[in-house]
Amino acid sequence: MIKKLRIKFIFISLASVATVFLLIMSVIFAINYKNVVERADMLLDVLSSNMGDFPVQDKAHKRRPGFTPETPYETRFFWVKLDDDGNVTDTNTKSIKALDEDEIEKYAKDAYKESDKGFINSYRYQKSETDGEILVVFVDCTRDLQMFKDFVVTGIFVCVLGLFLVFWAVFFLSKLALSPVERAMERQKRFITDASHELKTPLTVIDASIEVIEMENGGSKWTENAKEQVVRLRDLCEHLVELSRFDEKGLSQFAWFDMSELTESLALWFETPIQAQNRQLVLNIEKGIKLNGDKKAVTRLIDQLMDNAVKYSEGDGDITVSLTKSGSKVVLEVSNPSSVPEGEHDEFFERFWRRDESRSDRGSYGIGLSAVSMIAEEHHGRVSAVSDGKTVKIKIVL
Repeated sequence: MIKKLRIKFIFISLASVATVFLLIMSVIFAINYKNVVERADMLLDVLSSNMGDFPVQDKAHKRRPGFTPETPYETRFFWVKLDDDGNVTDTNTKSIKALDEDEIEKYAKDAYKESDKGFINSYRYQKSETDGEILVVFVDCTRDLQMFKDFVVTGIFVCVLGLFLVFWAVFFLSKLALSPVERAMERQKRFITDASHELKTPLTVIDASIEVIEMENGGSKWTENAKEQVVRLRDLCEHLVELSRFDEKGLSQFAWFDMSELTESLALWFETPIQAQNRQLVLNIEKGIKLNGDKKAVTRLIDQLMDNAVKYSEGDGDITVSLTKSGSKVVLEVSNPSSVPEGEHDEFFERFWRRDESRSDRGSYGIGLSAVSMIAEEHHGRVSAVSDGKTVKIKIVL
């Protein structure tokens, strides 16, 4: 139990840190990319408003953020003029050497078909109309985009390294953080085990005393009631010890066995008490379903589900047991008539949970279904309980 809790603690811690890293780096990446685009658009605005060239002297342009006297000499750009049909009428490539005339013409025609502003490869372009022609200005953003990509790679590497360091920090500190929980659980298990053993001695004495009383004075309803309560308390002690041992050791004896045969044989054990309630046992069990698990624990699981269905059946209706295969999973469903309110009822699987009206007359301790849930979890499965207002269906996926 502590091992699983520690794994969950580490997983949740890493997931939280990873989420924070993802959000922070996403914002930083978005801001950096936005700055690259805004700088390119600022250059394109200057070039487009000056017929595809930088002005010689313009104080307004000098006041633009990021625009310095060196900017015209640092910027690689070219422009192309197109007519209304998309044919190239003029070009200016004096500030670009990486493209030849054919490539420049292709870039211009591609931009003619696209929106007024955007990227073609690593070139940012902007279209504007001038003198009845379309002026398309391109700015080379290769260096800025490469710096952005390098920054992204570095950021991802730093995040991964950070997660690795956080993992080891949480791995070592989790044991210290969970030590109070571990001590509390150890004390709880020790108390349950000790209390169960201590109760067995007085129960044995009480049981023997009742037998002596019956031998001397004969049996009565009072002695019968006392014997029934002794049996109930002894069963409760055994259940508590079993749960305590299960919490500590879990399951280990996994092997392949015939789940179909086991389910059918166990369900048929309950056919007599079901018929005594004027109900029928309906079996929908696929043949030949195999399960890799702890057969003893799965036997307890099925037995508890059947006992729960018989014990808590109300009104008219039959008890149905279904076993099917869904992909690689085995699906076991047990349903019984009940007046439980409509909806999902995960509380059924909480330890010591019972409906108020069933506390005193059905011999329930609220332990059985919690054991079912624990067995399912040990088999990497899941449990659910759903009611439609007339029938309760408990579903186990293993």
